[in-house]
Amino acid sequence: MEMLYDQISAAVNTPATSVGIRTPTFYVSIRNTATAPAFTWVQSNSTYGSSVASFQPGQIFTIAPIPNAIFEFADPRRNVSINIANSAQIVKYNDQVNTATYNDNADDFHWIRYSDVLLMYAEALMEIGGSANMDNALAQINAIRRAHGGTIGTPAIQALPDYSYTDQPDLRAKIRLERRRELLFEGHRWYDLKRWNVMVDNIKNHLSSQYGKPLSDYSYITPNIMFLPIPYSDMLNNPNLVQNPGY
Repeated sequence: MEMLYDQISAAVNTPATSVGIRTPTFYVSIRNTATAPAFTWVQSNSTYGSSVASFQPGQIFTIAPIPNAIFEFADPRRNVSINIANSAQIVKYNDQVNTATYNDNADDFHWIRYSDVLLMYAEALMEIGGSANMDNALAQINAIRRAHGGTIGTPAIQALPDYSYTDQPDLRAKIRLERRRELLFEGHRWYDLKRWNVMVDNIKNHLSSQYGKPLSDYSYITPNIMFLPIPYSDMLNNPNLVQNPGY
């Protein structure tokens, strides 16, 4: 699908739209919905930049589907966006009391949610192993998927089909993907990658894919990034402390 930047005068950014086009001074705004495929910008006819000044009236952009997007087509959890008003703000669990600035929200932020507990439980069962435990772990994931997806169509069919698994590594991958979907923008991803000891490889692979460069270009990314430095004052107070690598 192609569109022209600044082709309309009013902002379009509602749950009913898959593409939002902001007025000048704002970035082009996009909102994923359960009925729109995942997409990425493909610059067509002029230089793209991170500044809104690089978006010129009449400039053509192409929206191309992302083959390996993390959300399935019918997953309503994809309906989470970054709202651009005067600053970038994540729109999730936000009842948008003040739609002029999106600064007000009557909902409390959930530090821990039931679905997070279920996913932690599923992960523990999966890592213990054994068919009974892994079947139970799968049941936890499918319960979350059914709660989100519901049914679609007539006659009604389950929007997000139940998962199955072939072995422990396959189930591990599904649990990790489901955490990425369910806990998007909730501050868990860094700690999950660190806990799974896949931080470095994930970041390298993402950057390589994002910028089309070889993995060797990112050799500077090492396990050191997972640790903060020990404060210098603490090092002075306790000479037995050893500074973390890389600092």
